[in-house]
Parts: sequence; structure tokens; C-alpha cells
Amino acid sequence: MVLEFTYDPAKAGKASERTALCRRLDRRIKMMARTEVRLGNFWTRLGEMANRSREEYTPAQAAIDAEVRDAVGELTPEQQEICLDLAAGLTVSQIAKARGCDWHTVERQVAKVREHFGKRGLNA
Repeated sequence: MVLEFTYDPAKAGKASERTALCRRLDRRIKMMARTEVRLGNFWTRLGEMANRSREEYTPAQAAIDAEVRDAVGELTPEQQEICLDLAAGLTVSQIAKARGCDWHTVERQVAKVREHFGKRGLNA
């Protein structure tokens, strides 16, 4: 993102190039933090579903859980492992570090998982 930054004095008003860049970075960091919170909530709910005892299920919950299991079964093995890590409470950064890859790689896989779930009507 920093490499893509070009300072335009007309758009920046009285802000210096440094100030404009800091604002842009700050907005990006806040967006990433919000995304991480939303994803954390989604994976927490998914983990809770996996840990419910069968007695607690209503027919509607059982149907949704079956849909989720089917959707997870269609994911690649790597995406399934990432789902398990997220359900265990790990962050994208922690998963990336454990896998020895960049967090962007994990984030792309998570986006693909969310897209797959969205196509099946299982939006977070």
C-alpha cells in the first residue's frame, strides 16, 4: 500500500505528504482490525457449533450444521486447516506465522472460504 501511495497536494489540502501517508496507513490499520474482529466472531460461532452436544440441536440447527459441514468438506485441505485454526481462536497473523507464510496468503484463503460460504447462503 505504501508503494502505491502518491502524494497529490491538490487532494491533500494543507496536509503534508507525511501527514497524508500517516492518515492512509491509520485508516488501513483500523480497517484490518475491524476485519479481524468480524472474522474472529464468525470463527467463534463456527467453533461453538462444532462443540455443541447433539441433545441441544433443534431440527433447524441440525440442518444448518449439516450445511456447514458440507461446505467445509468442499474446501481444500489447506482451507480446512485454516478453518480449524480460526475456530481454535488463532488470529490470521498467528496462523501465518505457524505456517511460515505471509498473513496476506492466509487472508486470501479466508476470503475464499467466506466467498464459498456466501455462495451457499452461510454468510458470517
